[in-house]
Amino acid sequence: MFIDDSAMLGPVLALIILTPAAADTLTVVINRLKKGQSPMAGGKDHTIHHLVYSGKSEKQG
Repeated sequence: MFIDDSAMLGPVLALIILTPAAADTLTVVINRLKKGQSPMAGGKDHTIHHLVYSGKSEKQG
């Protein structure tokens, strides 16, 4: 049984779009746990914050 290519487009696009956000969240959670911090507390240690701190604007990100 073959799946139509158009039926796979939605899930593949969703995966492509959500992967960077999921990877960023996972990285932040792991880093906070290593430091003994709560992963549920807000902070400025996400990827976009590091890019801004390095001199890039949010539009360049």
